[in-house]
Amino acid sequence: MKNRLKKILKEIKFSPTGIIRLPIDTTIEEAKLIGRFLSDCIERFAHSYGIKEKEPGSKLENDPVNNPIHYNDHPSGIECIEITRHHNFNIGNAIKYLWRHGKKDTNKTIEDLKKAIFYIEDEIKRFESS
Repeated sequence: MKNRLKKILKEIKFSPTGIIRLPIDTTIEEAKLIGRFLSDCIERFAHSYGIKEKEPGSKLENDPVNNPIHYNDHPSGIECIEITRHHNFNIGNAIKYLWRHGKKDTNKTIEDLKKAIFYIEDEIKRFESS
């Protein structure tokens, strides 16, 4: 059983959205064992970095460097950087400004939207000149 579980662990696929895909021939019993193993790994990781579980319904803490609220409050639970890191500079910045418009500074909503347009237009120019 131990070798079988090691084989499954090597074949697990993780999607960027947090979905875990096990090999098709994984049994329910094996899936439960893998789930407990991964849960233990996450707990040990969180503990080693001092990450504490949030209470249900609690608000996100705003850490302006590592965890700015305006990039983490999307209803999907996805953080902006999880999307932007898969794009080039211009597209990533356009997404960033669209994501945060009206959130980081409500007085700069239009400015954020104009910045998104700037990066999209710059990307269009880049394509047109190539």
